[in-house]
Amino acid sequence: MKRVMKAMQFVMVMFICMCGFCCVSGRQSSAAKTYTYKLKEKKLGKVQGFEANLEYLDLCIKTSKKPYAYLSYEIPCKNHKNPFSYNIRNHVLYLNESGLKEPSWNDLIGKMKKSKKKYYFASYVTRVTLYLPSHSMIKTGCVNMKYGDFYLSAKNLQCQKLNIKLGDGDASIANTIVPGQLNINLTKGDLATARCKISGTAQFHLKDGDFAAKDLHVSGKTMIDTRNGDITIKNISVSGNMQVNTVNGDAFIRLRKNCIKALHIAVDTKSGDMAVKSPVRGGKKKRGKYRKTGKGNAHLNIITKSGDIVLK
Repeated sequence: MKRVMKAMQFVMVMFICMCGFCCVSGRQSSAAKTYTYKLKEKKLGKVQGFEANLEYLDLCIKTSKKPYAYLSYEIPCKNHKNPFSYNIRNHVLYLNESGLKEPSWNDLIGKMKKSKKKYYFASYVTRVTLYLPSHSMIKTGCVNMKYGDFYLSAKNLQCQKLNIKLGDGDASIANTIVPGQLNINLTKGDLATARCKISGTAQFHLKDGDFAAKDLHVSGKTMIDTRNGDITIKNISVSGNMQVNTVNGDAFIRLRKNCIKALHIAVDTKSGDMAVKSPVRGGKKKRGKYRKTGKGNAHLNIITKSGDIVLK
């Protein structure tokens, strides 16, 4: 009996020691030092293209206030070495990230308390920002991101060929002219566009997320496709060909008045309600279908499998 009691006491002591070790090791890992790597307005050479391969960092492209391109970033992390690198070859900017260890909220709060300055959580966003001069021409652009967000808002930026692929992140594009090819693929995230002109070919594919556009001008070919998400397009002008597809989601589209007469419209919904409102007039509506013949060569096709459609 004594042997059994001693064995039980030994097991209890070992269990307490193991718990204490786990607590200590946990404190040590959470208290790891936080480093911040910074770069402010680093002047770049002529940039005619870019290629970004990022995991956790956000990427933002803005209008430069200066007549040249420059790069800035601020990356708080637990890496002993900067996880971000960049270089330029043949006027192409390459951005790479490897093994970023993000600090926890407790680390950031602790740093804010120790500092005499006032900080906001927004200042701790791990983001790389590329500034391009107004009316820049990008011949080729390629963005591959796993968990970060992508923002593009450079005044009158022209893209000959731009491919964007995001895993788990949102994308926002504004003030962009697409005379060539634009391909955007989002696995899990929302996409918003504003004041974009598409005279070339554009394809937007979203698996799980919403698509929203405002002041969109389509004189070329545009395809918008979502599997699980709504599509909202306001103040759109179509003088080319536009296809809108959604598997499981609603579609709301508001056209500019000056493009309606010339526009051929075909709307189909398999499982959902349909409403065609003024200023869209004429055409025939029957059993989930709406057809309108235009006086020009522009086409707008809208298809939903399970969702409502509002066209006005």
